[in-house]
Amino acid sequence: MEKLSLGLIELLNEVSKIDVANQIRPRITFSLREKKTFLISLVKNLNLEFFIWVAGLIILASLNPDGQTHYTICPLKILGFKYCPGCGLGHSISYLFHGDIRQSFDTHILGIPAVIIISHRIFSLLKESLKKI
Repeated sequence: MEKLSLGLIELLNEVSKIDVANQIRPRITFSLREKKTFLISLVKNLNLEFFIWVAGLIILASLNPDGQTHYTICPLKILGFKYCPGCGLGHSISYLFHGDIRQSFDTHILGIPAVIIISHRIFSLLKESLKKI
């Protein structure tokens, strides 16, 4: 966790050096205490939905898509239906994170759009929480 906070602190340092609209502005420096306070308030303002989406994408990125299938919570599959419109979406996203775009598209056509939509939602939740600070 400390490595993550140090990485975010370094990111804040770089952002403070950015020249807005090609205008020279004074460099803003933050003390370590201000940076930690900012990170703590950011995490407190993020809601549970943000963490669920991020955790889901991290889990799908870490899974082996060619490995053995896992337990499913799909109600259609549990009821014995052979076809489910959502089946394969997780594998598709996992293939995408492993760089196999063709297999991702072949597994489920909506895998790539799903990652784009989820990523957009994650960034909009982050943007909302930054406005609250």
